[in-house]
Amino acid sequence: MTKTKLINVFSQLSSLENEKRTLNKQLASIKKEETSLKEILSLEIPAGSAKNNIFHKMTTKPTVSYGKLYSAVLEKLVPKTKYAVAEELKDSFTSTTETHTFKLEE
Repeated sequence: MTKTKLINVFSQLSSLENEKRTLNKQLASIKKEETSLKEILSLEIPAGSAKNNIFHKMTTKPTVSYGKLYSAVLEKLVPKTKYAVAEELKDSFTSTTETHTFKLEE
């Protein structure tokens, strides 16, 4: 690839990254406003009831922190003699993610 083409590709990448950054800021602002409006409605309309044809439905969903769970299970249930084997199992299910960033040299 020629030097001009390479610089052009890098320029396009930089432009896309800047656009992505701008959109992420906009999204964060929208989510913040959405949360604020939901809080107002939650204060006005109790969960499980309606007011002015607006029904407030609340659902709960439990979430598990698998990292904390794994550590607790290792600590409480795995004998110290088998701890190394359990760590090897953990390592066999651990993946590595690569992240590539590009910027101009100074």
